Amino acid sequence: MRLKKQGQTQRALEAYASLVAATESMRGTLEGQLSSYGLTMSRFRVLVALMQSGPMVQSDLIVAALRGDFSNGALVLKNLARDGLLKSVPHERDKRKVVIHLTAEGKARIAEVYPHHGNLVRAHMAALLSREQELLTRLCKKLHACDPVRFVHELTAVREER
Repeated sequence: MRLKKQGQTQRALEAYASLVAATESMRGTLEGQLSSYGLTMSRFRVLVALMQSGPMVQSDLIVAALRGDFSNGALVLKNLARDGLLKSVPHERDKRKVVIHLTAEGKARIAEVYPHHGNLVRAHMAALLSREQELLTRLCKKLHACDPVRFVHELTAVREER
């Protein structure tokens, strides 16, 4: 039984290493492209979130665009505002909150960058057939939605094997 578990662990490590390598390869290319527009990946994600959803409360924007990284989020928003791409407006009903809007310059920047970014992603993903891209999407969503109960169960089983 121990050999079976070792094989499962090895397969999982290989899958993880392959996923990370593919992600890092694409990310490097995409970050290089974004930097030519004066953007980082974090700044780009904020602009995309605002382009797609419209003005957002600052905390909601940080959760949506930066996966809740509040320590970095405030700095990202500050730098985008400094560059004239965002503006902050007090919330109409709750003055403790701030609503973040794209400025005209921010709208123009994302309108310029977004199509080029999409074309670069499409070029990378062209290595996969359409159905493989769809499968990859489903698999990544499945990993992202990992069942915490199953995760704890698997982790406990691994620890008990020791």
